[in-house]
Amino acid sequence: GHRKISYLGRDERLLVSTDRKYGYQLCTSRHRLKLPNEYALEIPSVLSEEADNALTKLLMSENCPTAMVVCDDIQAIALMRICRKLGIAIPEDLSVISFNNSMYAKLAEPQLTSMDINTIQLGIEAASQVINHIENPNLFATKIIVPHFIVERESCKRL
Repeated sequence: GHRKISYLGRDERLLVSTDRKYGYQLCTSRHRLKLPNEYALEIPSVLSEEADNALTKLLMSENCPTAMVVCDDIQAIALMRICRKLGIAIPEDLSVISFNNSMYAKLAEPQLTSMDINTIQLGIEAASQVINHIENPNLFATKIIVPHFIVERESCKRL
């Protein structure tokens, strides 16, 4: 039910960050959400004054989001720290969803809803691709999408 959904990514030079931002943009477009450009943040280091200032500006704005899609669990936890400092309750005031389903997602308070990206299968596919390219250097690069799923925890609420 969220209509004001922001994106927090790392560095657009990283393919994974670019893909996740593109997915956010594609999904919000498909649902005809007209979101301000300020809703898509790219912050290379979440543990910086720049990150604190950019996130504080967005979260304290008159048009603050009700939900954030975050590029990875560590960034999401840094966001949650800033929210605590600003008095923003998760998920009551802001829902947060992330990627990777790392152990940090389970240790966060509240526990973080996260996309499990199936790292074991990703490793298997990556190793297979490396071996294939060593054996046949003329192979074209291929993009493989491995099965993934959402692990629902406590950081999101339905509107």
